Formats: sequence, C-alpha cells, structure tokens
Amino acid sequence: FSGYNPKRQEFDPEYDNDAELLLAEMEFKDTDTEEEHEPNLRVLRIYLKRLDERKRRKDFILKRNLLLPNTFEKDLSPEEKELCRRYDVFMRFHSKEQHEDLLKTTISEHRILKRIQELKEARAAGCHSSAEAGRFLVQKRKREAEERDCRAKESAQAGSSSQGGLNAFIPLDSIAKD
Repeated sequence: FSGYNPKRQEFDPEYDNDAELLLAEMEFKDTDTEEEHEPNLRVLRIYLKRLDERKRRKDFILKRNLLLPNTFEKDLSPEEKELCRRYDVFMRFHSKEQHEDLLKTTISEHRILKRIQELKEARAAGCHSSAEAGRFLVQKRKREAEERDCRAKESAQAGSSSQGGLNAFIPLDSIAKD
C-alpha cells in the first residue's frame, strides 16, 4: 500500500509529519535557569500531545484494518458502496463491529426501500400479482440496459466523429470560402 510500510508498521508520511520541527532548534544548556527551561518544557509537552494524536490515528487505522479492502463491501453495488462511504464519518464513535452492524442494517434498509419503490412502480403499471410484477421488473431492467448500451454507442460515435470532422460550435459562414 502506498504510504504504509507493514514491516515497520509506519506511514510515510506520518500524520502531522512536521511535529518534529518544533524540536529542531531547541537546546538545553547546563547554565540555563529554571525559568529559561520552562518554554522548552512547554514545547516538549506540546510535541508529546502531537505524538499521542499521531499514535491514536495510526492505531485507529490498524485496529480497524482500514488499509485492506472491506470484505463486507466486496459484493455491494456501486450505489451501496457509496452509501457506506457516507457513513464512514461515524466510524470513530463506535467499535468496528458496531460500525459493520450499522452498515449492514443501512444496506438492508436501502434494499428494502428500493424493492418497495420497484413494487410501487409495478403496481402503477397495472401489475396485480407477484408474478406480473416480476415480469414487469425484468422487462424494465432489460429496457434500461438497452437504453444504456444505446447511449454508450451514441456517445462513442459522437466522440470519434468529432475528432476529425468539423467543429459543431464553429458557424459555417466563419469557415474561409475559396
């Protein structure tokens, strides 16, 4: 994985990679008084807090196995994967298991609502039985797939014809006449 060395268990660059710059010019001398040491000690405490935050973030990523693809999301549709991405912000508020349960419940709810919407469409189209609704939905998906294929072909043809032909945005009267 780019940016992570598993043998050393380090990220490159680390979170807050410039934290060490605070210490670059710091110097303790034997002749310094306690008052002269205090600002340096304060900087060291700030640095330690930044290191703690770096460690907390690294542990979060490693503990939740965020570097590897989620096996739960492997079989989801792109729409369902996008739904999972929207819920990632809540991951920090609960455990990995709780978050996975939340995602499973959300995906289940999404599928149920989608199925209800499909059945409403079938009902509006005049279907009265489960078998009729099934046939209607199969035909609808087939039509949608054909329309997508047709649009893809049209856009491919439009892209290839515009590469060598006249520009559709240039008025014909502006082209030099011989």
